[in-house]
Amino acid sequence: MVTLSASQLHSRKRLPVLFAAWYQKPVPTFSDALAAVRRHLWAHADLFMSSSAKHTTKSRSPLLQLFSEALYYAT
Repeated sequence: MVTLSASQLHSRKRLPVLFAAWYQKPVPTFSDALAAVRRHLWAHADLFMSSSAKHTTKSRSPLLQLFSEALYYAT
């Protein structure tokens, strides 16, 4: 399911690939596909914890983005 979802999500453009400075992967791995699917699902999920009307938008702070990127690749 993950592989098919990632393929469908990125049929027109390349799948984002995480690589290290000392090793560049020639093709995306399963973990790259899983991260892409997580990124897509979490970006479109309405995951709000507060019931307050003033907290209806998601935070887009740079620190939150860094944490999100780390969680996309968590196993």
